[in-house]
Amino acid sequence: MIDFDDRHQVPVDTVAGLDAFRADPGTARRYVIEPDAASGETLPMDALLVPRPGSDVLIVSLQGALGKAQVPPRFERYTSLRQRAENVLFVADTTIDPGRGVLLGWYFGTAEDDLQQRLAALILTVANQLRVSRVLLTGSSGGGFAAIAIGQQVPGSTAIAFDPQVRPAKWGEVSFPQRLWGTNVPWRFFEAEFPYRLSLVDALRRSTAIERFVLVQNAGDEHHMTKHLPELQQFLHETGPGRPDLMKRARLVLSDNGPGHVPPTHRQVQAWLDVAVGTTPLPELAIWRSEVAAELFDSFANVWTPLRRIEDCLP
Repeated sequence: MIDFDDRHQVPVDTVAGLDAFRADPGTARRYVIEPDAASGETLPMDALLVPRPGSDVLIVSLQGALGKAQVPPRFERYTSLRQRAENVLFVADTTIDPGRGVLLGWYFGTAEDDLQQRLAALILTVANQLRVSRVLLTGSSGGGFAAIAIGQQVPGSTAIAFDPQVRPAKWGEVSFPQRLWGTNVPWRFFEAEFPYRLSLVDALRRSTAIERFVLVQNAGDEHHMTKHLPELQQFLHETGPGRPDLMKRARLVLSDNGPGHVPPTHRQVQAWLDVAVGTTPLPELAIWRSEVAAELFDSFANVWTPLRRIEDCLP
């Protein structure tokens, strides 16, 4: 069935399951992929693809929270990223349900429906149908979490994650499990039941399919600097028999976007995408030199190695 999305000015194809999905290589389209109830799926997948014939790169843009005044679906940075020379797949988080007060979902899905896993399959399907050789996932906050969590299920992918939560339970959305399940479920039980969908540490421990990931963290975001980043640091430095050296795949960038949990600028996102799709080597560790970030240099230098001091960080 074909409809039209007036807000994004693209046709909409409603598809009966991923097996029936066919990417249009020449026209921007939104695809609503219906769940397969027989497989336990309960949520649709909702994505908008802007193809670029001749490009061998697929950029996947993932959303964070839905603003209280916003209406789903939210295709993160659609206005700016749709102009890029690469194929871009904008993916909405159908976990989000404003009617139940769920405005941030980390692409969790439901208890029965692993939306992260299904979206990884969708991304691989799109990449295969467009015949691209490189997949790059990006997002900020909850979308940054999803870029790494979903990326670790997409072999050879790269993730650029801006200010991601490492463990959503630390974000403070106390009511998320209750709203999702409709019952008073504490976070600790929720995490224990679904560790791979609710922890980057557990997701990366389970799979190392992701080729590399860059975590761009605002140094002025005290909550994420103190509650999220240290746990990922510790995990990346764990070693053991047969365990790959994830530090060779991880890059940390400290930016200075001011105090609090603020989104990256359009210029920052575009510049880091340019670095990721180009041939410029990513820095081992980059520090955006400022009064806020400079005082953190020594402490991070002891953990994130090897270290290369950069006075002015790209972008």
